[in-house]
Amino acid sequence: MNTLNNMAKGKSPGVIVSLFKRVGGEGEFTKIITEQNEADYAEQLSDLEENEKGLIIYRRNNNDWFLLTNKRLISVKDDNRLVMAHEDVIEVEVERDNIGKAPSLTRVAVTDKEGKQHGIQLERGQSFSGIIQVLYFIVRRSPPPLAGRF
Repeated sequence: MNTLNNMAKGKSPGVIVSLFKRVGGEGEFTKIITEQNEADYAEQLSDLEENEKGLIIYRRNNNDWFLLTNKRLISVKDDNRLVMAHEDVIEVEVERDNIGKAPSLTRVAVTDKEGKQHGIQLERGQSFSGIIQVLYFIVRRSPPPLAGRF
């Protein structure tokens, strides 16, 4: 349980990568970031915080990408940028128009602690399955929001 609590605080990248590999895996545009390929993603990794590590990236190009770090979700689509700490993600769901079309699932909606939903585009197939399971895991391990707890 301690490992799971540490993951929620951004301290166990191995848990995230293991879950991604077990449930899904890499695709054409979705990769696990390693020492061997991190130079390929220098632009996406350039704004990481101290002690933050890029773990999994979906990148079609430099204007369309999603990065999962040990601390945050970062998504860029054209001029729209979303940055959200793991603990700020309170809900994850597959966007409604994608339900029932498993091979074509590509969009997920994440809800932040303010109740605002954000759409994130991902690669279809096993990569989508892996990332969505990691996001569900992050939600389960994050502390619940204060609103409605009293």
